[in-house]
Amino acid sequence: YISSSMVDDTDVNTAAADYGGARNECDDVDARLGDELASLRISEEDEDVPGGTGYVEEDEEPTKLEVLASKLTSNCFKNIVILSGAGVSVSAGIPDFRTPGTGWENHPNSTHCFIKLLEDKGMLRRCFTQNIDGLEVLAGVSATRVMECHGHFRTASCTRCHASFDGIKCRDIILNTGNEKSKGKAPRCEREKCNGIVKPDIVFFGEGLPSEFFSLLKGGDMDDCDLLIVMGTSLQVFPVAAIPEHINNECTRLLVNRELVGTFDENNPRDIYLAGDCDDSIRKLCQMTGWEQDLYKIYNAIPKTG
Repeated sequence: YISSSMVDDTDVNTAAADYGGARNECDDVDARLGDELASLRISEEDEDVPGGTGYVEEDEEPTKLEVLASKLTSNCFKNIVILSGAGVSVSAGIPDFRTPGTGWENHPNSTHCFIKLLEDKGMLRRCFTQNIDGLEVLAGVSATRVMECHGHFRTASCTRCHASFDGIKCRDIILNTGNEKSKGKAPRCEREKCNGIVKPDIVFFGEGLPSEFFSLLKGGDMDDCDLLIVMGTSLQVFPVAAIPEHINNECTRLLVNRELVGTFDENNPRDIYLAGDCDDSIRKLCQMTGWEQDLYKIYNAIPKTG
């Protein structure tokens, strides 16, 4: 304990003001010494303290998540990179291939809208997604900001001549809708003398990832990343799972997941673990940043289907 004779209110507040004035906006989030000094509460007497000369009660240290939320609110990040997996889309009705009993509603959820929110605030550098549902783009995220590492269903192409094929038409044929004559048949290329099998532009097992993925990996996204957010993934499918190891060693890493994965370590000063379902965790983070209304506005603007 510190006695009242050792600490003077005026000295404490003066030191806090001097310290706070020397910091810039983003450093102010990390360097909290001035704020902590200003929050000291001094009592003249306390029966529980031997000698009854008074003591100083100090506020608790902010958690790493609270510091991160303050930085987000202060617009300290300009190159956020996101890595998302199947767990992000579970609440949208897309199966994660591990949890039974999920449907196929195919509508963006709060987590997809959070990615759009980051783009709207000028913070999103890139979203690398392992999913093929295209829900980030449906949520309004610019296609140029999304690297769909395993492809998507919006477009299709011939496996023989590689000619483009209408994605919706390909989907309807595969799902046995539309033309009655197409039921039970694989989509076929419409180019003269080709007739090759058409498939959606997704990466099948054994196929290589798009060259764009490797270009982005080496093209500055990792070097410039100032916050990495990993959500809803087991980090077991490579090479995408290696993304957290490509960013610089000083970059903050946030894991939003049901369990710790990869090299994330709660004892590592740069790692933050937000445990639980993605949607619940993202809503909690938006509450901390004051972005709840912005998030709901984006969600409510998405056309509802079905």
